[in-house]
Amino acid sequence: DNSTSWILEYGEPGNKTEINISTNPYILTNLDPETEYEVRITTTCGSDNSGWTNYRTFSTLCTAMEIPYQLDLTNAILHELPDCYSAQQESKRINWEVLPNNYSNDNDKILGNLETLDIVRDWESWLYTPPIHLEAGEEYILSFDTAAFSIILAKDERTNFSNHYDLLEVRIGKKTFSESMNIIVQEG
Repeated sequence: DNSTSWILEYGEPGNKTEINISTNPYILTNLDPETEYEVRITTTCGSDNSGWTNYRTFSTLCTAMEIPYQLDLTNAILHELPDCYSAQQESKRINWEVLPNNYSNDNDKILGNLETLDIVRDWESWLYTPPIHLEAGEEYILSFDTAAFSIILAKDERTNFSNHYDLLEVRIGKKTFSESMNIIVQEG
């Protein structure tokens, strides 16, 4: 309860450093972006130390991307998201992932989400980009090479297919969860 000094061990799994600290709280600085770290601590009490805490893990955020920024799926792994992208699933619909482009003869990849035809259409599936460095007062253009597109069953006959263009909403926020996406850039 009256501790004034500790040994803090932190680092990437398999490559940790111990430092003596005398402030609580203590802020770790100069961490690498996009890196997973482990951390634990023990209290120093003169010549005796407490036991070590269990390891806690955390990951540092991605470095903010500079403008112009373009999503490049060339080296992305199929059925995963590119580095520093994340998703939030708020429906029964399968989440975002990188898929093979079945409409191209090349080995192109597209960003989409798989769907099964017997799932309800009311869904929300958020895709979050890495942080993008924007300057206040500047004007930016957000563009897409293709629109969101899918094929669904028509309502009249279960065997009749019809084309349907999904709605795509674009929002800006400071954190990667939907409640923080409070500035609507594009609806529909």
